[in-house]
Amino acid sequence: MTFEQPACQKCESPLISRLFCLSCNAFQTVPPEIDYFEVLGFPVCFEINSEDLEERYKRLSLVLHPDFFAAAPEEEKRLSEKASATQPTILCVKQLPVPDIYYLCLPKKKT
Repeated sequence: MTFEQPACQKCESPLISRLFCLSCNAFQTVPPEIDYFEVLGFPVCFEINSEDLEERYKRLSLVLHPDFFAAAPEEEKRLSEKASATQPTILCVKQLPVPDIYYLCLPKKKT
């Protein structure tokens, strides 16, 4: 199985996260069935480098923090709040004793 790194919907730069483009600072339209792997730009697999995970988590947490969007349009404020709320959940799941196996076994959301 190959992993295709998605591109920004605005500038077409490769995305680190499906939530936000760090190149042009644009929020991305995210499908409702997105999983935690995709959110952080990792392939769906059992082994993810913990240092890479933590680095991406920290970087996105800083960039997406709602305080930075206080003067932004309402839609960007909402997206920032939603993205920021998703981030801690991702890190908590990854810190479980067997997080990848647990998460991969969860039923996927139906749209």
